[in-house]
Amino acid sequence: MHSDGQDMAHIAGMLENGSMKVHVGKTFPFEEIPEAHTELENGKVRGKIVITLS
Repeated sequence: MHSDGQDMAHIAGMLENGSMKVHVGKTFPFEEIPEAHTELENGKVRGKIVITLS
């Protein structure tokens, strides 16, 4: 699969209008990437893990 700008714009539109939803399981600051990775490995997170940049 190869994505392009048009595909990304379509997905962004779906997220904006609510026809596609993403479940965020947990959010970690950039400095806690090792902890986020550990959380992924334990397999108990439901949803996506998000890394924030501040």
